[in-house]
Amino acid sequence: EAGRARDRLAAALGELREAVGTGVGEWWRGALPEERVAIAEREGHRDRAQLIRRLTPPVMAA
Repeated sequence: EAGRARDRLAAALGELREAVGTGVGEWWRGALPEERVAIAEREGHRDRAQLIRRLTPPVMAA
């Protein structure tokens, strides 16, 4: 379940970046909300890192 969520979040972050890149080249649109996009990306990457930590078994010290 968490692994699937991690993969879906990674895909969504990629789609967000692609949409931002596409939107920048469209002359008829107003400016993209860069700050909101940056916050969404930062929060998404933070959440993905938490999922990865939760899925990774702890390493035993030698």
